[in-house]
Amino acid sequence: MKLNFMITLALSLAAGCDLPRDNPLDENSPLFNGGNQGGTTTEKELQYYSSRVVVKYAKDDFNYTTDNTIEPGDRVFLRIEVQNTGDNKLEKLRGTITTSSTSITITGLPSGYYLKFTQDSDTNDFLDPNKIGWGTITNGSSYRFADDGSSYAVEFNVSENATSGESIGFQLTIKDKDGDEWMENFTLKVQ
Repeated sequence: MKLNFMITLALSLAAGCDLPRDNPLDENSPLFNGGNQGGTTTEKELQYYSSRVVVKYAKDDFNYTTDNTIEPGDRVFLRIEVQNTGDNKLEKLRGTITTSSTSITITGLPSGYYLKFTQDSDTNDFLDPNKIGWGTITNGSSYRFADDGSSYAVEFNVSENATSGESIGFQLTIKDKDGDEWMENFTLKVQ
């Protein structure tokens, strides 16, 4: 029986038959999953989940509110949440937030600080599968908080010339420890 198989295999190869590369443990197979024998994918997926104003100062007002709107003249501290929709833990997520709107001025981070995304605790540096994490500003040992004690991902000023109903587009770019990158867009509407 073994000899028949070997002869059939040799004749198939000699005849130019291509055998399918369908072994998920074969590095040359399109089904290769990194040696993962558990049958799950090894995809990394991350997406924007939500944002909310944690603190804002209205024009000429020295007291903050937690009203979840932005208006002309406001100084805003915004919390941003992302969700790991993949099958793998994402580690050391670092982000930047930009806008091309002339109605928004994003406050730069202090020297040595960066935006990281985490879950459960500011001191964690990962996001498990199917978990929602939030952005926090840190230098690795201390954290920046809004005046109500909330962590936030970005601080910005809304121009006094912004118009009611104007949609402000933001781009969130996040990289993980392996250099994988995600770009997500979101908008906020001026009230």
